[in-house]
Amino acid sequence: MDLISRELQPFSGQNRLPEWVSLVEDIRTLDTQAAALRVKGDGATGVVGTAVARIKSKIPGSSKLKLDDTQMLQAGKAFMNYQDSIARLAPQVSSEQAAFGLATQIYSEDPATSTTPFFAAQQAFEKIQQFLAYPDEKACRSGRLWQVPWIFFHEFAIRETACRLQKMGTGGAAG
Repeated sequence: MDLISRELQPFSGQNRLPEWVSLVEDIRTLDTQAAALRVKGDGATGVVGTAVARIKSKIPGSSKLKLDDTQMLQAGKAFMNYQDSIARLAPQVSSEQAAFGLATQIYSEDPATSTTPFFAAQQAFEKIQQFLAYPDEKACRSGRLWQVPWIFFHEFAIRETACRLQKMGTGGAAG
């Protein structure tokens, strides 16, 4: 995201930039907010307004996030939860057996009440979407690009599970 932002900086003064450019800046804003929350611990601080103002002042002008301090804190927490959940998903696909376990969780647990990293990431992403609003539908669709890690882990777990089930069906692996 930083590279994209640096590469597009010469064009930031133009009025007709595509909406996805704003999306990149908004994601950087949320990432910066999440990083600040990590430094503070859980994000609980008496000087939230000051911290948010500092973060907003470091972001180039093409961001479209129009959030008050409380909303920025909530959006930053949601983004931090998303990042943390994605990080916790990696070990859950480290082997065929682990991926099988993840797929079992995905299809046996209630998404609304599950605390597994897969559903925690999904819930955090949905919360983030409440804060990102773009008039251009293409930008909204491209906003799903940063959901790709979550989609990857889902697809990987499903494919590894298919391999495991195929092996089990042919007697290639003990269940």
